[in-house]
Amino acid sequence: MDPNKPDRGREEGLSEVEVSYLKLLESLRAAAQHGASDLGVVQRIAAWIEAESVLDFICLHQRWYDDWEIKEALLRNDRTPVEIRTELEKQIAIFDLLRELDAPGLPQAEAHEIQEDVRSLFRTLSSHDRDVVRARAYQLSSSRKAEPEAPPPTEPPSPPAETAADRRGPELEELFQPQPQSQPQPRRPAEAPPRPEAVEPAEAPEPREPVPGPVEPVFEPVLETEPSVAPSEPEPPLVAEAAPAELEAAEETPEPPEALPEDLGEAGIAEPEAVPPHVEDLLRPLTHEMPLPELPPAAARRELELAATTDDPDLLRILAGDADEDVQLAALRNPRLGEDLAAAVARHAGMRVAQELYRNRTLFARPSVRRALLESPSAPAAAQLEIVGTLGQLGDLLKVLSSPKIRHLEVKAKARSSLQTRFRAMGGGEKVAAVRRHGRPLLKQLWTDFFRDETLVLRCLEERQLDGATVLEIARSKIAPRRALEVIGTQPAWTAQYAVRLALVQNPKTPRRVASQLVRTLSPADRRALKNNPSVAEAVRRQA
Repeated sequence: MDPNKPDRGREEGLSEVEVSYLKLLESLRAAAQHGASDLGVVQRIAAWIEAESVLDFICLHQRWYDDWEIKEALLRNDRTPVEIRTELEKQIAIFDLLRELDAPGLPQAEAHEIQEDVRSLFRTLSSHDRDVVRARAYQLSSSRKAEPEAPPPTEPPSPPAETAADRRGPELEELFQPQPQSQPQPRRPAEAPPRPEAVEPAEAPEPREPVPGPVEPVFEPVLETEPSVAPSEPEPPLVAEAAPAELEAAEETPEPPEALPEDLGEAGIAEPEAVPPHVEDLLRPLTHEMPLPELPPAAARRELELAATTDDPDLLRILAGDADEDVQLAALRNPRLGEDLAAAVARHAGMRVAQELYRNRTLFARPSVRRALLESPSAPAAAQLEIVGTLGQLGDLLKVLSSPKIRHLEVKAKARSSLQTRFRAMGGGEKVAAVRRHGRPLLKQLWTDFFRDETLVLRCLEERQLDGATVLEIARSKIAPRRALEVIGTQPAWTAQYAVRLALVQNPKTPRRVASQLVRTLSPADRRALKNNPSVAEAVRRQA
């Protein structure tokens, strides 16, 4: 691979993290065989990555973009570009409408209205997305009848003969009939699109060189269970090193910032009971601006011995905070090291020190050390996964999901899975209390679970457990239940906000009766914009 590629990426505004993710995605895309594992990796990246260049690259690969798990992951990610999010919401809204169409006891007038909304949304999709949605609809319809195989996902199949007995089959055929109106332009080219300029696709399959800088691998191997043996020694973190020529020059003409005392030596450190000033100077943290000369071998060995054996708490605190990781590792072996000092070391630990803290099960079992490692960017993924597995409070899991210091995507994926498991196991009253206590941060992670429970949504709205910002998000959402949109649209407390009224009118799932009443309250400019919005129902556009 051309070594100039990382520099080119940085010149074009891509960070080292973005370049590393793009290289990983390129290697997955260029692989000869695709399995479920690569889709799982892409799904985690799509749900958590904050770089729009990486999200764009995922969407440009048609096989990934057509996967429904990846679509939902992109929809959950706040950094997904607006135009992509809009297309995804329309596709997912179609299936939510079809699900509501299956509700027992649905009035005929409302069923007819839902069918019109499905047709309206379907017409706004590109030709390729129509085929994908149609195939997915037939697949779900077949799965309800427990058929062994679903229609191929790439071509719009004709329904089998026996689907005439299925009450959903004929409706799907009618809803997805081609429309005579002019088809919208596809959002992206149908053929394999070019990848971002920052990464050359032809070079990607070759062996990759590490990206310069302290960038960790995107996904490192982790242990599924608690390790019975100590993990293998990790590589030391990448640090800025001086060139050989610079080191030779430094040896020839050393320029220490200040002269060390002449009596400094092995005996000078061991004899006095109190820490003399020259020892504090010796243990002063090193800086790049004013590098101190290396310690003599005897003094360095004595410093490590002191860190591992000293009984002086002040000296141990100084040694544990040393910039040299070898000194910190020696301090971790000191039996006098307390929990607070070990947690302080964990907060600023490098990769080697974090690995040692994970190996030392006595230190790792202490709560403050675990909390510090969970927020440490250098902590191994195996340690953070083990810590997340012990978290039982929703608030603790939400902190993991929102923390920018946690860089391992698999850790956040496990935190979200634990959050979903605990929320689904709650009763109705417990869920309402959880929504009242945690508000939007909780709902942001559990939109799908929240909206699938229509009773919970209605109860939260009726009991006024949601703030105005959350109500606005529900009014904008195309996967919100129609009944919830109706409740919002008929409550003066919510419709007093202009943004809520506009969002309800623009939402194709809002019941026609509610949208028709609210459209009259909009400004002339917004009403003119509604006339050209194909996602809005035709009856509402006529009244705008």
